Amino acid sequence: MQARFITMDRVTIVGGVSLLVATALGHAFDGRATDDAAQARGAAVVGEDDEPADAIRASDDVFTNEIRPILAAHCFGCHGPDEQEAALRFDEIDPDLVHGVDGYVWEYARDLLNAGDMPPASAPQPSPEDRRRLVQWITAGLTEAARVHEPDRVAVVRRLNRQQYTRTLQELLGLPIDFGAPLPADGTSHMGFSNDGETLRASPLHFELYEQIARRALERAIVTGPRPEPMHYRVALGRGVGREVVGAVTGGYQSVPLSPEDFAVDVLDADGAPLEGAAVDAIRRKVSVGFRGSATDRFHVVDEGIVLYSALPHREVAPGAWQGPSPNMKLEMQRVFPQEGDFVLRVEASRGYLVTDRKELLVALDDPAPRTRVTPREGGAEPTAEELLAMQPAAFGPWYVAGPIVTGTGEEARDSVYVPRSGLDFDAPLDDGTTRWRAAGDTDGQVQMYAQEIGAVLLARHIDAPGPRTTDIAIGSDDAVWVWLNGEEILASDVRRGVGPDQEFLSLDLVAGRNDLLIKVVNYGGGFGSFHRIVHSGVAGAPTPYELATEPGARVLPANRATTIENLRFEEGGLVPMNVPAPSRAAFTVDVPAGYWQFDVVHRAFGADAMRSVRLEIGELKLDLRPELAADAAPGDYVATPLGAGYLAGGSRTISVGGPFFTGFGHLVLTPLSADHPLVERLEAQEERPVVPEVPALRAFIGTRTDDGMDYAEFDTPREVDVPFGTTRTFEFHGRLENLPIPEPESGDTEILSGICVLGVWNDHLVKSRRESGPPLLVSSLEFEAPYITQWPPASHAAIFHKGSSADGTVVADETAYARAILERFLPRAFRRTVEPAEIERYHVFWSAARADSDTFEESVREVLVAVLCSPHFLLMPEPDDRDDADGRIDEEALANRLSYFLWNAPPDAALLALARDGGLRANITSQTDRLLDDPRSRAFLRSFVREWLRLDRFERISIDPMRFPAFTRFVKRDMAEETYRFVERVLAEDRDLFELVDSDWVMLNQNLAEFYGIDGVEGVAFRPVEVPRELGRGGLMSQGAFLAGHSDGLEPHPIKRAVWVKEKLLGRPPLPPPPNVPALDPTKPGSENLTLKERIEQHRDDPSCYDCHAGLDPYGIALEGYSAVGLPESERKGRPVDASVVLPDGTAVDGARGLKDYLLGPGRAAFEASVVEHLFAYALGRTTGFADEAELAEIAETARAEGHTLRAVIHAIVDSPSFRDR
Repeated sequence: MQARFITMDRVTIVGGVSLLVATALGHAFDGRATDDAAQARGAAVVGEDDEPADAIRASDDVFTNEIRPILAAHCFGCHGPDEQEAALRFDEIDPDLVHGVDGYVWEYARDLLNAGDMPPASAPQPSPEDRRRLVQWITAGLTEAARVHEPDRVAVVRRLNRQQYTRTLQELLGLPIDFGAPLPADGTSHMGFSNDGETLRASPLHFELYEQIARRALERAIVTGPRPEPMHYRVALGRGVGREVVGAVTGGYQSVPLSPEDFAVDVLDADGAPLEGAAVDAIRRKVSVGFRGSATDRFHVVDEGIVLYSALPHREVAPGAWQGPSPNMKLEMQRVFPQEGDFVLRVEASRGYLVTDRKELLVALDDPAPRTRVTPREGGAEPTAEELLAMQPAAFGPWYVAGPIVTGTGEEARDSVYVPRSGLDFDAPLDDGTTRWRAAGDTDGQVQMYAQEIGAVLLARHIDAPGPRTTDIAIGSDDAVWVWLNGEEILASDVRRGVGPDQEFLSLDLVAGRNDLLIKVVNYGGGFGSFHRIVHSGVAGAPTPYELATEPGARVLPANRATTIENLRFEEGGLVPMNVPAPSRAAFTVDVPAGYWQFDVVHRAFGADAMRSVRLEIGELKLDLRPELAADAAPGDYVATPLGAGYLAGGSRTISVGGPFFTGFGHLVLTPLSADHPLVERLEAQEERPVVPEVPALRAFIGTRTDDGMDYAEFDTPREVDVPFGTTRTFEFHGRLENLPIPEPESGDTEILSGICVLGVWNDHLVKSRRESGPPLLVSSLEFEAPYITQWPPASHAAIFHKGSSADGTVVADETAYARAILERFLPRAFRRTVEPAEIERYHVFWSAARADSDTFEESVREVLVAVLCSPHFLLMPEPDDRDDADGRIDEEALANRLSYFLWNAPPDAALLALARDGGLRANITSQTDRLLDDPRSRAFLRSFVREWLRLDRFERISIDPMRFPAFTRFVKRDMAEETYRFVERVLAEDRDLFELVDSDWVMLNQNLAEFYGIDGVEGVAFRPVEVPRELGRGGLMSQGAFLAGHSDGLEPHPIKRAVWVKEKLLGRPPLPPPPNVPALDPTKPGSENLTLKERIEQHRDDPSCYDCHAGLDPYGIALEGYSAVGLPESERKGRPVDASVVLPDGTAVDGARGLKDYLLGPGRAAFEASVVEHLFAYALGRTTGFADEAELAEIAETARAEGHTLRAVIHAIVDSPSFRDR
């Protein structure tokens, strides 16, 4: 079958181009008959004139008399009428290897026989003579089938896969947009490749999306009207820089906002000049700076800006894992950012310094453990007699007031004694003999104002208490105030101020019986007023069902002593939220001495599905925590949760707990931390730390604020900031908004925290512990500009309208001629080949029709180019059937496409196409191959090939248990994948020996990954080759975390997954698929919790129906048991030594990964080499290999071996092979 394009005889567009592309593509794919599918599987397909060799005809007595008896004796038992392992029946197999459809089965059977994998070791073995005869018969048949069908080994028609489509559009239009993102995921061949023509089907959804994408792409490439105004903000950072500027604060769950006093937002015009006015202030109210997810001891506001210590990745547990590392600093822009276009983030930065100024802070604990012990109350919660007395309410008598008493000066009023301090008699006059008490009425909680006289006002009441207790009150005054309880002065506040609620909080220690409360307010002039209210009456709530044990010096704050209660009610001796999702708050006013304190809250335990949380606030400091259920606790138990710790400067503080989805609480306990506490030592040690020699780095990110964090992505590359403190440099990070997870377009959602785009940086010199500060980074300002436009009209537009357009003021005199000229330039680039005049004319006719329906010339051109981008000539790989010469070779332009899509995953550049048009590509294909490989665009090929060959998609999907492996963060995972890519890139770029992929004395690492692996001496964010001793076991692909973690179950290594990968990808011997009825491993089986995964697999293998397949597979994975689920050496698992010694199916004994590498460098050397060649060959041609390719693959391997045995030599040999160069 020959691949051919469908030629458009005429173009008729009615409501779009979907029908056109669907018809064309449908014909192209439907024309591929079933013989192609069979051929891709390795089956033989012949025409009527082909005659097979007599030795292998179906009627030949050789099969009946010699071959079938061998199969009956050794194969029918597992692959016959009673059992059909791997869904194969050798009793019904087609013996005609040329005419039949089972060629791929015979090929697989031969490979298993040669490898010694079949028959299984537990079954009777054929004699050496029978095995040799069977292999010879199969090989002879396959060889004859390959010879007969050599002319039929042509490239299959294939569309561009998603990545190729994206890169082709990007190159054509000059726009860095991920155009293919809306397309369905491409299928993969059984070899794992997404560019295989047999799997690249086109669905109706493809047809619909191709038109939508083409239209959107051209709307961005072709512009009309004037240059758009950018959204351009510059944010200065530093202590006090925003005091005179309007600023914003973004709150919400776990928010850590920067005070508006410490940043200033400038809104800039297109020339970078600041704007002012009401509209600018409205934008400023929508732009804030936040540190959500950051511990407050990891960043500092200083005069020069913000000092960021090295970022500490969060443990991969919700919600912290969704918030970025600590600290991260970000602009928070609510609906004041564009949705599309290029953008730039400019960061003015330098090296920072370790900040020794002690500041008030709240931080998460390094090793969270409560300092409060909670035990259930013995005998339940029945109150004692003493508790019953405390639960009786006190009797608060009415307030009485006397005055104002006018004096000459405030000082005279201050010093005068008007009544006895105790034994108050409200019927008797005051000491002046004239002023009398009068009832004040119900004035609790109200500000009372008096005539503006200099003098004093007295307020008093009796309080009868059933027993000793403490009552809390709040007062306010204009001006000074004194308070006495039972004749003892408990407050003297000689101040000048205006009156307000809750200016002072007092605790009244009442005695049993009558208590006298007296307040004197003195006015020195001007306003005159007072305020009072009972905060807590002192009545005890129901006793808690638990008892507390605290450490010396602890401050115990029971829930019923809260001075402010919002959305809370009393229940079982504590406070619980009335409306759980709504914010709750219980506040206390406490005098604390300066020092470090830990804050524990006592509350009912909840399961993770309840999503309960606690917010601790002290002034502007805030911590949000989602308590985890301890292993020894059950939902409903009372537990003490450590919220965090911090430094307080001393004095009166308002401390509150609450937040949305609040757990409720019974007690808040403040425990002082001693100087030798690890947290105190860490924070205090900052004052003594020397200058940090390492270099900080900037990493940029952008995303959407979410309820629990942010959906974000990194963009551009990190930059090391080796700029001395005292000078700054501006670092630019570029991105494209459409490619990144910014908030969706305005949807009408007016929720207070919706529609917020976060854009920021962190110090990418990552550290592994809170105890490490790393090299400090100083950020002085952030600047955001979008869309970022360097020329107008943009280059994408100018490339199409090469003679100008209305966007630059050009008046087109002859639109017809200009449209033809545009098509003559655009079509050859879009179709990646020479375009005939008749093709130009057909599209020009369409343009003429479109022009009549378009308001502008640009719109009509856009419409015809949409049709071009939906043409099969654009969407399919150019593999035309017309040949250059009598030898039937593809033309050179098609060869140029094949070469560039192989080595760039992108269309050929102008130089390659020009050489092909001149007929010089074949003669220069070696130099052109090197040119393409040396171009940075070859990274796209290598990364695509490596990802699919080595199945890095499994690593991308793996979920590692964060409790067992807390050091395995998303940044370690990111760098593990990068390690593999960079490793293979170096092998290719430096033309290194192919077998360094198996083992090497060097690895590719950056500091983050080196520290995870435990390799010293690697500093900085950049990857670089690092020499390692071979005995360390880190060289080669099998020792890399991407493979080892990707083929685990997230808790333990998975021997079977690892074994399948080794056999399939490194040895080129994919195992038989498991039978469909094989049960999965049952982790709930009694005793399984004490077994390793390897031991459970061994139990599974003991099943007679499973043993044979596993015996030929598992040893390749068992040899790698010395690596944990995250790729670290592991000598013990579940209390037992790890045993990685094993005997391979061919009888070779290996001991661990070292032994398996030696096997691949020795007995398995040829198999590894053949596997690399076969996988690269299949990727290059976009088709699965079959037995008909064996001779050519062997020749490629031999050629590469002679040319230096390198990856580059293999690529050269593939490019120079007949299948690639000619067919």
